[in-house]
Amino acid sequence: MHGTLGFSQVDTTKTSQNSLGIRVGYNQGYFKDLNFSPLNYTEAGMLFGLTYTKLSSKEKGVLNVDLEFSSSQLKTKKSSYLVSNSTLANLEISYLRRVSSSKDLSFYIGGEYSSYVQIVDWQDFDSFSYLASHGIGVKGLLFYDLTPIHRFSTSLFIPVFQFLARPPYNGIDEEIIENQDNIAKIIFNGSPSSVGQYLALEWKINYLLSISEKVDLSATYLLRYQNLSEINKVIHLQNQLSIGANIKF
Repeated sequence: MHGTLGFSQVDTTKTSQNSLGIRVGYNQGYFKDLNFSPLNYTEAGMLFGLTYTKLSSKEKGVLNVDLEFSSSQLKTKKSSYLVSNSTLANLEISYLRRVSSSKDLSFYIGGEYSSYVQIVDWQDFDSFSYLASHGIGVKGLLFYDLTPIHRFSTSLFIPVFQFLARPPYNGIDEEIIENQDNIAKIIFNGSPSSVGQYLALEWKINYLLSISEKVDLSATYLLRYQNLSEINKVIHLQNQLSIGANIKF
């Protein structure tokens, strides 16, 4: 397999390799939160992301840290007046080990910790809801080197055990008022949830073009699906397209 993140220009058989990336893109999707509104919404907005990747010597392991932020507008066909705001932050930390490889193809599997927070509001919190999910899951990653300077990868993440934090209803309750200056306490004060209650997946396709020994350009597509089947159901489908650059060191 060619040296990763720089491919054939870098010898990864002796030392590990680090990469720091930044990306910008567009987020589009479908959203329904019965805690917020009985209506169906479409979602559109910008996203920004930072990524750190460390590939161990001989490419046996991959450590990845990914931070994403997006701000979108939610619209419904029922009325042009009912425009809402959606703010999303997502942190993912994963470590994967290589389980099989050939000349140009390598497959990794491992675990990931994710911390996902989405806040939806209408007209300065006259109506609002949020979903915070923190926990662990299983992730698989496939690398394919098309040529010495072109690399394709795809990954799939499925949450297994999560702590979910949700408001009790569409409005501000006593707990939220008491902790309004401590947002972390609100979004981390969740209850355990299993796959049966919270079904989610994240599928990512990434293309890298190595333009030099130190720089890669990237294009990424991400599909994220969430289905919370508790009392106030949530269905959220996101499609994201982004471009970026990675600095290798």
